[in-house]
Amino acid sequence: MSARINTKRRGPLAFISLMALLIVAGSGQTWAAQNSAQAGVSAPRIMPAESVPVQVQNGTAQLIGKHADDATLNLLFMLPIRDPAGLEAFIADVGDPDSPNYGRYLTLDEANARFNPDITHEQSVVSWLRSGGITNVVTTPNHLYVKASGATSSFSALLNVQFNDYMLDGRRIYSVNQPPVLPAQVSGDISWITNLSSVATYRTMISKGTLASRTPIPAGSEAQKISPLNNGNAHGQAPYYPQDLANAYDVNPLWNGGFKGNGTTVAITLWGAAPSDLSLDTWAGDTAAAVATRANGRLAIIPIDGGSTIGDPTEASLDILASGGMAYQAQIRFYQARTDRNGDPDTAGLVDALNAAGTDTVANRQITNSWSGDENSEGINSFEPVLQSNSATGHNYIFSSGDAGSASPFTGRDPYPGYPSSSPYVTSVGGTRFVANVGTTWPGERSWDYIPASGGYAPQGSGGGFSLRFGRPTWQVAAGFNNPKRGYPDVAVLADPGGPGDPQGFYVCTDYQGGIGCGDVGGTSLSAPLWAGMMAITNQYIVANNRPALGFANPRLYKLATDPQSYAPLHDTMQGTNGAYATGGGWDAVTGLGSPDLMNIARDLNTFSDVSTGNTFYPYIECLTSRYIISGYADNTFRPNNNVTRGQLSKIVSNSANFTDDAGAQLFQDVPAGSTYFDYVQRLAHRGIMGGYPCGGAGEPCGAGNKPYFRVNNNATRGQSSKVVANTFFPGCNAGIGP
Repeated sequence: MSARINTKRRGPLAFISLMALLIVAGSGQTWAAQNSAQAGVSAPRIMPAESVPVQVQNGTAQLIGKHADDATLNLLFMLPIRDPAGLEAFIADVGDPDSPNYGRYLTLDEANARFNPDITHEQSVVSWLRSGGITNVVTTPNHLYVKASGATSSFSALLNVQFNDYMLDGRRIYSVNQPPVLPAQVSGDISWITNLSSVATYRTMISKGTLASRTPIPAGSEAQKISPLNNGNAHGQAPYYPQDLANAYDVNPLWNGGFKGNGTTVAITLWGAAPSDLSLDTWAGDTAAAVATRANGRLAIIPIDGGSTIGDPTEASLDILASGGMAYQAQIRFYQARTDRNGDPDTAGLVDALNAAGTDTVANRQITNSWSGDENSEGINSFEPVLQSNSATGHNYIFSSGDAGSASPFTGRDPYPGYPSSSPYVTSVGGTRFVANVGTTWPGERSWDYIPASGGYAPQGSGGGFSLRFGRPTWQVAAGFNNPKRGYPDVAVLADPGGPGDPQGFYVCTDYQGGIGCGDVGGTSLSAPLWAGMMAITNQYIVANNRPALGFANPRLYKLATDPQSYAPLHDTMQGTNGAYATGGGWDAVTGLGSPDLMNIARDLNTFSDVSTGNTFYPYIECLTSRYIISGYADNTFRPNNNVTRGQLSKIVSNSANFTDDAGAQLFQDVPAGSTYFDYVQRLAHRGIMGGYPCGGAGEPCGAGNKPYFRVNNNATRGQSSKVVANTFFPGCNAGIGP
């Protein structure tokens, strides 16, 4: 038995969002400028008019009455970043491979000392809240905000407002009736107050095709046959399995090299119910792919502020299966934000989930988010400090670009930017569709086809456009980009869910109608976790090659797309539109820089800042480092003109040839057994590859047996040595042919 689910993923145009109507192009300052300007204020301050939802201001929301005095409110009091301009410059610098600071992200303590809010702001706000009767007050490890829960009456008195109840689009909401007034004692300590209303402003970016009820396959059953291939069977046609996407996006070489996500973590921030292990194991049985579950210890559900079990678990299933399908030995951590009685998340809960993922002691380098709203003051002032601060500590927030093309899915205004995708501190992932079934290589792609709004529904297609608030970041330089504002998406992967008779998405199993349902699911909710999983194994690869880990990826990705590379890192999509914008050569506001050739991205990232692609020794150095035969230094340099000792060269040559035999008895007086290079020198000498020098020379007296000297500390340059070794053991490297 199957159930047909609307494939268009559209929202009613009648659903008017707070977010869409609060911004006018060019109006106001960025959150950073606002925060900086208000520091040191010592007089009472009225919060901006945007603190009150526009629907309350214009009467769209129908007043019911006063919100109950004893009802609990959960508010965040955002604190001003200490040096937002300096923080912006630091993030650009640490992501620039030409900078000596490349990859040198801050620790949490360092970020607190340099950029995060001064603790005096935090202490001031905590004292003020407690003096007003708010006892449930919590701070964060990075001091970005003070979290407070308490009675409505207490907050009303502190903020000089009244909280009322309203009806809006069939939902009961609460809201302040006017902008809050901050007293002088905290007027310079608070940059924004989050959750002053409960207008629903965020939704997931998931699009379902057909889910069909089916018999579950428990873990370990005979029906669950694990394929001898890398990660399961290839389906060859939609809905696609992980192995199909590995074939299309050149993931297999990384898997073959042992880079499967071992030791890495992918974080998911979302809300609502999590899938059962039974549904996840059923998917594994069908695809023969590895899966993260609670039982096998690779899936952790982490409730934030109580979490939530309300809602359809399909989104969480997709995020877990897509990210884990690419990084199939990684740990998957689901930071589960709370929801209200309608099943909607509140902004404060999402802020807390994002920040929990970014400050967890577990290294969540990739944090994927399959949800979006419209660009507005509430979102920007609440999320931007979290995104920026945690980018400085080496985290990469990856967001779906949206499913309504260039339009707002909430109001239908077109074009209109989505947020957080328009933030300069996230990697925004747009959507594509394959133009043919997937074989063993990339089948070609175009943008996720645009479908105009009709019948009261929003349009459909890969989200993309330009911010109204954020200028173009310094790193956003690419062919095809000529706008003064931040453009998104940055990259793209498969998203199109197709429709009846035209499956295009990813194969997913989830808890469905009291049982298990499986079928095709897509949207940019698929794109973001796929990209996160691929970034996890890419990071694993480059770290194993002694390169700095990739945190906030955008500066590096745009460099890859702009500078000449040995390997083509991205597939440029040249067909399709998302409404207001069309695809084209280079970057475009539909699919960004394009979709990945992951092995090529990994190899291009596996370069040193002092060895450009035009360097004489580049192909030899790249060839050897990709085979773990030689490595660079912790500052991302190779130093090709530095000397390498004869002892080091012995090690390089021995490793190149994979010599592992017994080294035998000591041959050289200056290389005794137990010395660093003994095994390597002995193996090469026995084979006649490298020899020594007769004893009796200056400082080299003959001893028992008149053994020769090897002179392990004599030098050759590292570049010359690379060329010798590469040409000897790996013919073809001199033509730029890698592993």
